[in-house]
Amino acid sequence: MIFAPLASFDDLLARATVSDKARLRIEAELMAARTKARPVLIEGIPAWVEAIPGEPSRRPYLIVIGLPVTNWPWRSPWARVLEPGITDRPPHLLGDGTLCLWHASRPSISVLYARSRAVVWIRCVEIWRRTGQWPTNEWRER
Repeated sequence: MIFAPLASFDDLLARATVSDKARLRIEAELMAARTKARPVLIEGIPAWVEAIPGEPSRRPYLIVIGLPVTNWPWRSPWARVLEPGITDRPPHLLGDGTLCLWHASRPSISVLYARSRAVVWIRCVEIWRRTGQWPTNEWRER
């Protein structure tokens, strides 16, 4: 996956190929205020990249949270682990490498919420690797 780092928040708003710039501004402000994720563009589509420490391993997982190519903001963001490579096929990993973070029928959600679910997914995958069991109570939709 090739992504272009952005110089500033305004650079994201100017170069992103989305129709709802007001919603993008809100999403970007939330991500900047509450995370260490940095904005990038993937073929003109806004995304955020961040290193999340595993628990208990503390090994970093480099994640990307991106907006859908079409129908945003009516479709939800997606998330992937870029590093380390996920080769052991854990539960809740879709065939294209996208993390399964919520039920597909769920309406559009924020980028910040997708990021928080990706953090939970990382915790769950580390538990699954240690125990062989996916922690369903923490994962269940609320």
